[in-house]
Amino acid sequence: MITPLTPLDWLRRVIKYYPDKTAVVDEGKRFTYREFGKRVSRLSNALRQYGIRNRDHVAVMLPNTHPMLESFYAIGQLGAVIVPINYRLSAQDIAYILKHSDSKVLIVDDQFADKVPHDRPQSWRK
Repeated sequence: MITPLTPLDWLRRVIKYYPDKTAVVDEGKRFTYREFGKRVSRLSNALRQYGIRNRDHVAVMLPNTHPMLESFYAIGQLGAVIVPINYRLSAQDIAYILKHSDSKVLIVDDQFADKVPHDRPQSWRK
């Protein structure tokens, strides 16, 4: 019998059965499933402390690196909704998405911070 798995079910399962196997290789960094799970939980806890709850929207503007993958799982752990934003978009397009997505938080890589609209509330720029 095949048991359907959500991405979060899959992550919990591989952490349980293969904790020391390599999960992520990114630019010379390597994380086991156990380490990756801890990183996901740490980000999830930080978002929770920031006030993110079930069904809240969290915008993410990151390159395809391990922080993006960690964000995908951490946001899902909270039952929140990920709003991925392509960092190649213009600042005007990014502002439009942020305005209309109802995102409470933006996770952004430092190299793209200059594309974040400066008229956002101060809490967006912490």
